[in-house]
Amino acid sequence: MVFLTEWLNQHERIVYECIDDGCFYSIDVFCEGMNKNILDEASEKMQLHGEWHVVFREVKASSNITVEAEYLYNNATGILQLINIKVKSPRKLEQLEIVDLKKRLCEQLTSSPP
Repeated sequence: MVFLTEWLNQHERIVYECIDDGCFYSIDVFCEGMNKNILDEASEKMQLHGEWHVVFREVKASSNITVEAEYLYNNATGILQLINIKVKSPRKLEQLEIVDLKKRLCEQLTSSPP
């Protein structure tokens, strides 16, 4: 197993591995908002210390790319932070595709879906 690391900027990194059946990514992210609709769509929630929870949510990216977003949520303040994205793709993603995916997920934190 060989994991490769790339940096989007000084705070956000991408760790990935490509093998025969595709590429697997763990992408560090930091953005925050207050869209509680995301919490309603969580596939899993786990309470941490006090009012903090880790929330996992599956996201549709495209027909052959699967994404799971990991959020921190503070029940007292309502703050929701996107901290990591796990991606499985049949091919290596271009950096622009990763940046676009990250941008779309961050935008969902600050806007409520229709």
